Amino acid sequence: HHKDEVAGDTVDMLLTFTDFLAFKEMFLDYRAETEKWELDLSSGLVVTSLCKSPSLPPSLRDL
Repeated sequence: HHKDEVAGDTVDMLLTFTDFLAFKEMFLDYRAETEKWELDLSSGLVVTSLCKSPSLPPSLRDL
């Protein structure tokens, strides 16, 4: 079974060479899995509404 997995992974990798974004995503997924790290953007991302919703109470509109 391991040989089949390796062969399948190799074929998948070779097929992604024609699509750089797919290759990059596969490489980063593999790297994250092997190094056990995750990309944490929570400290750098801020979500801000572009318009105030009239359905929200005034106390929540400016959060």
